[in-house]
Amino acid sequence: MKVEEAQRPLIKGEIFLVPCLVKRELEDEQNIWLDIKTKKNIKIFVLPIINHPHNDVENGQKESHFHLDYRFINHKNDGNFPTVINSHSLHTFATELRPEKDFGDLEYHLLPVLNEDFTGITDVSLIEKSKLKNKCIHKGKCPHRGYDLSQVKADKDGVKTCPLHGLKFNKKGEVINKKP
Repeated sequence: MKVEEAQRPLIKGEIFLVPCLVKRELEDEQNIWLDIKTKKNIKIFVLPIINHPHNDVENGQKESHFHLDYRFINHKNDGNFPTVINSHSLHTFATELRPEKDFGDLEYHLLPVLNEDFTGITDVSLIEKSKLKNKCIHKGKCPHRGYDLSQVKADKDGVKTCPLHGLKFNKKGEVINKKP
């Protein structure tokens, strides 16, 4: 099943078809893979993403971009943008924090859920110039860019945090960390 079809929080160990931006570059160093067709060494960059391309033009980001889906990346949880620890000889993960739409080709790959919670969420202060379409969750979606929040698990206080830009919602679905 494609990860975006899951209408619930994900469980560690489950396997999904995950949208990834994949870029292949010619490489002469150690991290190589031989392309069978061309017989040339290439390095492969795989970025599991939240498949919700958008721009934040009102906040100075005109380019269409994605956010990484850290649920599928092994990392140390050491701040807003975690340190990735699972580079290996064939693939390099998460080389871009917010890859632009043209970073690579969109491909689906089978990946296990490594982390049940979203991490690496953009701080809400970076979207302070944004106007919200609604003042609360509307039809299960974030009022900023319309991200479906069905996969977001509430914390112990019932607060849900949008994995794209960090808007927080109380149990009633009202925004609690953005000035109206």
